[in-house]
Formats: sequence, structure tokens, C-alpha cells
Amino acid sequence: MGKIVVLDREVSEKIAAGEVIERPASIVKELVENSLDAGSSKIEIEIKSGGHQLISVADDGTGMSREDALLALERFATSKIKEVEDLEKITTLGFRGEAIPSIFAVSRIEIITREKDSSTGVRIKGEGGKVLEVQEVSNQPGTRITVTGIFYNTPARKKFMKSAAAETGFIIDLIGRMALGSPSVHFKVINNGKVVLNLPPAMPLSGKAAEVLGLKSSDDLLQISNFMAGINLEGFIAKPDLTKGNRTSQIIFLNSRLIKSPYISQAVQEGYHPLLTEGRFPLFVLFLKIDPAMVDVNVHPTKSEVRFSRARDIFRCVETGIKKALTEARITIDPEGKALYEFEKQGLAVEEEELILDLLAKGYNQEPSQYAPIHGESFAAAESSHFETFRAIAEENANYKIAGRMIPLARIKDTYILASDGKEILIIDQHTAHERINYEKLKKNVASGGKSQGLLVPAVIEANRLQAEIIKENIDFLKSLGFDIEVFGEKDFLLRSIPSIAIRRDASKLIKDIVSEIEEEKESSALHDMREKLIKSVACRSSIMSGEKIKKEEVDSILESLKDIENSSFCPHGRPAVIRLNVKDLDRLFRRNS
Repeated sequence: MGKIVVLDREVSEKIAAGEVIERPASIVKELVENSLDAGSSKIEIEIKSGGHQLISVADDGTGMSREDALLALERFATSKIKEVEDLEKITTLGFRGEAIPSIFAVSRIEIITREKDSSTGVRIKGEGGKVLEVQEVSNQPGTRITVTGIFYNTPARKKFMKSAAAETGFIIDLIGRMALGSPSVHFKVINNGKVVLNLPPAMPLSGKAAEVLGLKSSDDLLQISNFMAGINLEGFIAKPDLTKGNRTSQIIFLNSRLIKSPYISQAVQEGYHPLLTEGRFPLFVLFLKIDPAMVDVNVHPTKSEVRFSRARDIFRCVETGIKKALTEARITIDPEGKALYEFEKQGLAVEEEELILDLLAKGYNQEPSQYAPIHGESFAAAESSHFETFRAIAEENANYKIAGRMIPLARIKDTYILASDGKEILIIDQHTAHERINYEKLKKNVASGGKSQGLLVPAVIEANRLQAEIIKENIDFLKSLGFDIEVFGEKDFLLRSIPSIAIRRDASKLIKDIVSEIEEEKESSALHDMREKLIKSVACRSSIMSGEKIKKEEVDSILESLKDIENSSFCPHGRPAVIRLNVKDLDRLFRRNS
């Protein structure tokens, strides 16, 4: 017998199910898309224990006959395409004929459905891909599909599901997003017998967008509209001061299909330039309408990824649409900051002054005791060999430990601190150095039980439903970091104290950024890894930023704190924090070696 065999139906169906059904929210998405394709005006989703126990999706759509309902359980059976040419102009949300069979293969399922012009309906029960019962019933027009025992026959998949609270959050967030793409449909989500989301058609789309994005109101949004080369763009973008540390609040619809597109996200980012600070991402809801022939939606089993045939035109339409909306709202960049390099004399000896001036090359037009600009062009002609030399010097610093008193010499572009210990010059990145200091403090804080500093006035955190579920699920860990937080309503929380390292930051915004990090890392199966990443993230977000103006006392504090840290040369993410230069290093940079 040869090595190659044809897999039996049960194995192949479970493999196919694994591609389509990742978690309870995957089931909800597929069933809701079928309801929308059926022309439903009302869709009710009921779940128990985050979908672990039960998922039920009921609609008032066209319904199915007995024959069609049985065929829907077969792989590649669909009402939405018939010929190969149909793949080039798909207008429905579903089309592959894999959703219901995939769900059927790994769960117990009940379908109750009736066509609008029929006097009776049909109920079908089955499990693990096998039909167990078919009977005629009297029911309302439309379809209800109930799924229980998800992954009951594939325990290896079941153990990767998250907690009930986490899965509930995924589902609520998903339906909120899908509702934006079908504003004329009434969506309702019931969790453990309680209505947790109710989005009727009468609710303004801008209000729905603000609710889903977790904003206080639609006043935080700008409406956008653009038409270019047959591409129609509509939607809402958040004002530039309302950003997140990741892209989890970026919602894109293409011909009413909810998709993921790093390409479009980058176009939005370019549209905001230069209003965003590094590492911050805008919040938005975009609706793109294009000729279906311009897009291939058949590139992934979950249909969330697409391929464009005129990607450059789409990029330009999105980018210019964003810029136009920001311009019309008269939002421009603050002209402050002409990228000045600052130099301040700190009682240096003549030799040290000359060394610093030599290091920074030309460009000063005043005495070194005064502030004076060095234009960026002064360094523009530096050859790549200089950068290679700097890189080599940085690598040599890997195990360097600062010892002795350091005298601050200068600050460059509100980013770098120049200091000297009398023998060497140190170039310190104020952000990465402070991040390393805060990281070490926070690790000790967690180990000692989460010491914190009380706020004079408790901060009220207004979260969206997904954020609220994440906070509730991780409240003990947040407390271990030093965030004294308590539930203050269905979606609101009171923050009474924060880690001492974070006192310079907006407490409410910091919590939401941390929640965004958790949301982004929620797929990780290693809890320890996720917590380590969050400790690094809190340290980073609590630190002095690049370009931030700081006082001399803060510079002194950074220099003093660095002396007590073993790994002071790099931040927790591996970026250089301190580069030291001795006379030999300067000789290498200025090519004075014989």
C-alpha cells in the first residue's frame, strides 16, 4: 500500500472546520452573515457562558425549505454562486458553502426554519456531522440555528478557548462591528438571559460607531466622504488626540463585508500624517464601495482577508479622504518645535567644552552657555560608515554599567541627554533610559504586591463592552501592577490609585491602552508571556517620551537612577538606552586613527 491515502469524510470535515471555526465568535459571525444574506431585518443572538454552552442565532429572513435545510449541512452546498464566473463578482457575505457544515462537524446543531410563503417549517437535529432527526414544525418565518457542545468531539481544539467572559467580549465586539455594516438591521445580543447589546435601526450610525469604538459620543468623530476612480469612501474617523497603542479599533467594510486590511490601515495612517505621535494609531470606521470585480474575497476560509486589483487607487482614495476631512475640520499640526538642538553649559572645564563641541561638530553661533540651534542639515552629509561605527560602539556597550557621578552637559532635540563622568561622554535616550528604570521599578512593585499612589480624585473609566469584559477578567492582574480599580456600573470603572511610575500620565487613557494591549495579545496561550509584555508596555507608556520637554531635576533623576540598574544600556524591548564614547571612540568617529 502506498503512502498517500484519501482521508475519510469525518477527518476531512474536522480539518475543514478547524480552518473556519476558531472560537464561538467564529460561529456567530458565520451564522449572522447567513442571516444578512437572507435579507433579515432583525437578528437576535443568544449565548450562554460566552458560547461555551449555547449559541443561538434567530432571524426573520427568507428561511429554507426542508430540502434546502438538509443540503445546507453538506460541504460546498450554497445558494449564492453557481458558476466559476460568479467568483469574480461576489456580492454576498457568504458563498463558499463551508460555514454550516464546519459548525455541524464539531458541535451539536438544531435548525428550525420556514419559508415565508410556506405554512409549516422544519426542524433538523444532528451532531458531529450526522443528521439524527428531521420533523415538520409550526414556527414563524425565518431561521433559528442553535449550536451546543462546541468542539465536544475535538477536545484538543476546545482547550484553546478562552474564558466565558473573554469569549462574551469577542462576540459583543463582533456584533457591534457587524451592525455598523448593516445599519437598517436590528441587532440584539442576549448573554445568560440578559440583553447586553441592543442596536435598533433608529440609532444614528455615528452613535453606533462611537459606541463600538468606545468613544464618549459622536462628537469625537469626524465624518468623511470621498469619491475617486470608481471608489466610493464614507465613514467616520476619530479626532487625532483620540488614539490607541494598536489597531484594534480600526473597522473596515468593503461592499458591506467586514474585512482586515493592513494596506488600508496604512493609508489612513498616511492621511493623518503628521498629526500622530510615533506608536499611536487612529480609530475609524470606513465603508468602501467598489466594483466586486476589483476585489478577490476568496483568499481565506474566514473571508476576512481580501486582495485588490487596483490597490494604489484605493490607497490614494483613503489617504486623500482622511486629509480632506481633517482639513475641513481645521485640524492642523501645532507649529511648535522647530527641531532645535539645545546645549547648556553646566560648569564644565575648558577641555570638556571643547570635547563636546568637537563631538557635535559645527553649527553653534553663540557661546555654549546659551541655547543655540543646530540645523538638521549639519549632519545630513554624515557617511554610512559613521552609523556603522556608532552601531559597533553600541554593541560594545551591551554589558556596560554606569558608575560614579554623571554631570549633564546638554539635551538634544528634547530626546537625547549628553552627560559626562569626567572620563567618557554618555549619550542617553531619555525615553528608553526612563523606560528601563520604570520597568525595573514595576517588576519590583508586582513582586511586592502592587504598591500604588492614590489619586486625589478617582478617575472614571468609560469603557465599551469589550473593554469592560477585558478589565473585569484581568482586574486582579491590574491590581498587581498597582492599579486600584473597581467596577462602577455595567461598563464604567473607578480608578483610585495607579503605580507611582505612571503619575505623569492620564490614568484613564493609560488603562485603556493597557486593555488594548490585552485585546491584541488575547490569542496568546502563554499567560506569563502576555503579563511580561504588559509590564513592559506599562513601563513604556509611563515613561518620558521622545520630544518631551523635561526639567533639569528630571534629567538628574534619570542619571542617578541609571547607576543602580544592571542592564542600563538597553530598554526592555532591546533598543539602546545609553551609548558611551571615550577618546578612542571619538578618534574612530572622526577618523583620527593612524
